[in-house]
Amino acid sequence: MEGKVDAVVVIGVGEDRVEGEVEAPIDTEVGTTVDGGQEKAVNTYIDTTIEGEVKAAVDTGVGTTVRGDVEEADQPRRRTTQYVRQKNVQEKSKVFLRRSKMKAVEKPDVNEQPRKTRVKKPSQ
Repeated sequence: MEGKVDAVVVIGVGEDRVEGEVEAPIDTEVGTTVDGGQEKAVNTYIDTTIEGEVKAAVDTGVGTTVRGDVEEADQPRRRTTQYVRQKNVQEKSKVFLRRSKMKAVEKPDVNEQPRKTRVKKPSQ
Protein backbone atom coordinates (compact mmCIF):
# COMPACT_ATOMS: atom_id res chain seq x y z
CA MET A 1 0.00 0.00 0.00
CA GLU A 2 1.38 3.37 -1.01
CA GLY A 3 0.30 6.85 -0.11
CA LYS A 4 -2.37 7.89 2.37
CA VAL A 5 -4.68 5.12 3.53
CA ASP A 6 -7.37 5.59 6.19
CA ALA A 7 -9.46 2.78 7.67
CA VAL A 8 -8.94 0.01 5.13
CA VAL A 9 -11.21 -2.76 6.38
CA VAL A 10 -11.19 -6.34 5.05
CA ILE A 11 -9.09 -6.02 1.92
CA GLY A 12 -9.54 -9.53 0.49
CA VAL A 13 -7.26 -12.35 -0.61
CA GLY A 14 -4.99 -12.03 -3.65
CA GLU A 15 -2.79 -9.31 -5.05
CA ASP A 16 -4.32 -6.25 -3.48
CA ARG A 17 -2.64 -2.99 -4.42
CA VAL A 18 -3.69 0.36 -3.04
CA GLU A 19 -1.88 3.51 -4.23
CA GLY A 20 -2.62 7.12 -3.44
CA GLU A 21 -5.23 8.42 -1.01
CA VAL A 22 -7.78 5.85 0.10
CA GLU A 23 -10.35 6.45 2.81
CA ALA A 24 -12.49 3.70 4.27
CA PRO A 25 -12.78 1.02 1.58
CA ILE A 26 -14.80 -1.67 3.35
CA ASP A 27 -15.03 -5.32 2.23
CA THR A 28 -12.90 -4.86 -0.88
CA GLU A 29 -12.39 -8.45 -1.98
CA VAL A 30 -10.15 -10.60 -4.19
CA GLY A 31 -7.85 -9.05 -6.80
CA THR A 32 -8.64 -5.41 -6.05
CA THR A 33 -6.50 -2.61 -7.48
CA VAL A 34 -7.05 0.97 -6.33
CA ASP A 35 -5.07 3.88 -7.80
CA GLY A 36 -5.65 7.47 -6.73
CA GLY A 37 -8.23 8.78 -4.29
CA GLN A 38 -11.08 6.65 -3.04
CA GLU A 39 -13.64 7.20 -0.29
CA LYS A 40 -15.98 4.62 1.16
CA ALA A 41 -15.79 1.76 -1.34
CA VAL A 42 -18.17 -0.65 0.37
CA ASN A 43 -18.56 -4.25 -0.83
CA THR A 44 -16.37 -3.92 -3.91
CA TYR A 45 -16.10 -7.46 -5.24
CA ILE A 46 -13.71 -9.70 -7.18
CA ASP A 47 -11.35 -8.33 -9.88
CA THR A 48 -12.22 -4.70 -9.22
CA THR A 49 -9.94 -2.02 -10.68
CA ILE A 50 -10.45 1.56 -9.55
CA GLU A 51 -8.37 4.46 -10.91
CA GLY A 52 -8.92 8.08 -10.04
CA GLU A 53 -11.37 9.54 -7.54
CA VAL A 54 -14.16 7.36 -6.20
CA LYS A 55 -16.66 8.35 -3.53
CA ALA A 56 -19.14 5.93 -1.97
CA ALA A 57 -18.93 3.05 -4.43
CA VAL A 58 -21.41 0.67 -2.83
CA ASP A 59 -21.95 -2.93 -3.98
CA THR A 60 -19.77 -2.75 -7.07
CA GLY A 61 -20.04 -6.24 -8.59
CA VAL A 62 -17.66 -8.77 -10.12
CA GLY A 63 -15.18 -7.61 -12.75
CA THR A 64 -15.85 -3.91 -12.22
CA THR A 65 -13.47 -1.32 -13.67
CA VAL A 66 -13.81 2.29 -12.55
CA ARG A 67 -11.68 5.04 -14.15
CA GLY A 68 -11.97 8.75 -13.54
CA ASP A 69 -14.31 10.47 -11.08
CA VAL A 70 -17.22 8.38 -9.85
CA GLU A 71 -19.68 9.41 -7.16
CA GLU A 72 -22.36 7.18 -5.69
CA ALA A 73 -21.80 4.12 -7.86
CA ASP A 74 -24.56 2.04 -6.33
CA GLN A 75 -24.98 -1.60 -7.37
CA PRO A 76 -23.63 -1.80 -10.90
CA ARG A 77 -23.86 -5.45 -12.04
CA ARG A 78 -21.23 -7.91 -13.23
CA ARG A 79 -18.62 -6.90 -15.80
CA THR A 80 -19.53 -3.23 -15.48
CA THR A 81 -17.01 -0.69 -16.80
CA GLN A 82 -17.24 2.96 -15.82
CA TYR A 83 -15.14 5.58 -17.61
CA VAL A 84 -14.61 9.31 -17.16
CA ARG A 85 -16.96 11.28 -14.88
CA GLN A 86 -20.24 9.73 -13.77
CA LYS A 87 -22.37 11.06 -10.94
CA ASN A 88 -24.77 8.14 -10.61
CA VAL A 89 -24.31 4.75 -12.22
CA GLN A 90 -27.84 3.51 -11.47
CA GLU A 91 -29.01 4.14 -15.07
CA LYS A 92 -26.23 2.02 -16.56
CA SER A 93 -27.13 -0.69 -14.08
CA LYS A 94 -30.75 -0.69 -15.30
CA VAL A 95 -29.62 -0.94 -18.93
CA PHE A 96 -27.44 -3.90 -18.07
CA LEU A 97 -30.32 -5.61 -16.28
CA ARG A 98 -32.50 -5.15 -19.35
CA ARG A 99 -29.75 -6.52 -21.57
CA SER A 100 -29.34 -9.61 -19.41
CA LYS A 101 -33.07 -10.34 -19.65
CA MET A 102 -33.71 -9.61 -16.00
CA LYS A 103 -36.48 -7.29 -14.91
CA ALA A 104 -35.33 -3.99 -13.45
CA VAL A 105 -38.94 -2.91 -12.95
CA GLU A 106 -40.04 -2.47 -9.37
CA LYS A 107 -42.69 -4.97 -8.40
CA PRO A 108 -45.93 -3.38 -7.19
CA ASP A 109 -46.86 -3.86 -3.57
CA VAL A 110 -49.06 -6.91 -3.12
CA ASN A 111 -51.38 -5.02 -0.78
CA GLU A 112 -51.94 -2.17 -3.24
CA GLN A 113 -53.25 -4.27 -6.12
CA PRO A 114 -55.87 -6.89 -5.25
CA ARG A 115 -55.43 -10.16 -7.05
CA LYS A 116 -57.76 -10.64 -9.99
CA THR A 117 -59.75 -13.85 -9.81
CA ARG A 118 -61.83 -15.34 -12.56
CA VAL A 119 -65.13 -16.86 -11.58
CA LYS A 120 -66.04 -19.96 -13.53
CA LYS A 121 -69.56 -20.03 -14.83
CA PRO A 122 -71.39 -23.20 -13.89
CA SER A 123 -71.64 -25.56 -16.82
CA GLN A 124 -75.14 -26.45 -17.90
